[in-house]
Amino acid sequence: MRSGVTIQEMEALKPLVLNELRVDLTGNGERLSPRYVREQFMRCNFRKLSLGKLGKGIMVEFHDPDGGPNSGWYIIYLRRNGKYARIAVGSGFGPYVLTSIDVIPNLAFGSTSGVCTEYYVRLRYSGTHYKPDACVHWVSDANSDNCHPEACDDSRKLPMFEPPDPGTLE
Repeated sequence: MRSGVTIQEMEALKPLVLNELRVDLTGNGERLSPRYVREQFMRCNFRKLSLGKLGKGIMVEFHDPDGGPNSGWYIIYLRRNGKYARIAVGSGFGPYVLTSIDVIPNLAFGSTSGVCTEYYVRLRYSGTHYKPDACVHWVSDANSDNCHPEACDDSRKLPMFEPPDPGTLE
């Protein structure tokens, strides 16, 4: 699927995306045929993504055929000086384009492993690319059906942020 993306844009991105696929799909050390990687390229979804003052980016979405619901990865490219550059990477599901006081929106990607086990990472534009700057983890309350947010337990020690509204999924 290529929502709003021209064939010329897709062809310009093809070498970059094929390389990303090659790296991702050979993560277990398996050697893949170029034909298989090209077939997986055809499974990718391409779509325009509004990034405020940065303009329109192109998001490439790929879901591992052997993976589960969180097996997706997303790469956002922006055209600079006549070439495409990778400016954001996410996995799981997303992106949420978060409105902010900045003229360049923040992005958020999420993943889940069941009810009340959602994990969201917010990315902020740093001048050349998006990088993680906050996260939130939803967990179950003890002895109830309710959930609550808490700080993410990872080595980055990122601050918490208000979880995105699912209605803002772009």
